[in-house]
Amino acid sequence: MRQKKAENKNWNQRDMDLVVICNALMDHLYNVPDLFLTEQKIEKSTTGLLDVAGQKSLDTKLSNRGFKKSVELGGSGMNTTRAAAKLGAKCAFMGLVGRDPDGFEVKERIETAGISSCLYDSAETATGRCTVLVTPDGERTLQTYLGASSEYETLHAPIEELKSSKVFYFTGYQLMTPNQGQTIEHCLSVANQEGTTVALDVSDPFVVQVCGDKILSMLRQNVQIFFANDLETTALFGDLESGVEFCKQWGIMGVFKRGAKGSLVANYLEGWQQGTITHEISAVKAVDTTGAGDTFSAGFLTALTRGKDLKACLQAGSELSADVVTKMGVILSDEAYQKTKESLQA
Repeated sequence: MRQKKAENKNWNQRDMDLVVICNALMDHLYNVPDLFLTEQKIEKSTTGLLDVAGQKSLDTKLSNRGFKKSVELGGSGMNTTRAAAKLGAKCAFMGLVGRDPDGFEVKERIETAGISSCLYDSAETATGRCTVLVTPDGERTLQTYLGASSEYETLHAPIEELKSSKVFYFTGYQLMTPNQGQTIEHCLSVANQEGTTVALDVSDPFVVQVCGDKILSMLRQNVQIFFANDLETTALFGDLESGVEFCKQWGIMGVFKRGAKGSLVANYLEGWQQGTITHEISAVKAVDTTGAGDTFSAGFLTALTRGKDLKACLQAGSELSADVVTKMGVILSDEAYQKTKESLQA
């Protein structure tokens, strides 16, 4: 086993808990029947990328069918940042938006949430949008126009924030375009040099199809913690057992988000309890699974930066994700936040 060190010995000296780089998007959520996905030849429970023409075409089809729509601040990493900030974590979010109403809305909502941000804007390209198609079983299928967020470059890298944060968190979506991937590699170099713990959310099986080799290379070299759901685990490792073995072989922490099956952490990173720990959850009726994994990561990482053990980290993540799936959009109840905050303060 090749064991990495958790660079958390100086966490008490860090000003920031979490610095996040991700696509800054607005989510447009629709309730649709499964038949609509079939008609549009969209694979259920996956993510697809759209260009401007594709986004406009999909908007027209959804509008013509009269499906009910709601709008929320979006982007996987943004969901994690918002939830962590509401739990009391000191967070910074980095991204790129357009000079348009959606871009202004993103900036205003981030400021209202108490999140430190460094949002650059593009004069030429519109703010990115994620069309979230929610079927009656609560599963979400994403069709994403990255827009301005895809123009994020190394010159936008948050060097000072990386130096002052306990954890640098990014998603696999950032590896989908060459310039974003290069920016992440630059940030990884800075984080590793500064002793900042790095966490990656695999994000989607589609990401693994395109960037699987790059993700595995990062896990072997300069990422200490990763998050993956069952579909992503299968795409990346073949099965859960192989994923756990990978963690052991390379001395890292793998957090496996298993939906109704609960969660599991396989840790072989120095600084926390070694081995595998599982957490079961009570059944809830899922209305919309959008953001379930993102809010899980928020609870887990906030607990981790508070010095909680890994069982408590799984508990915090599970409490948030179990609540968010019971309503449309990435909206957590005040009760869920309060319960989790109290457990983190205990």
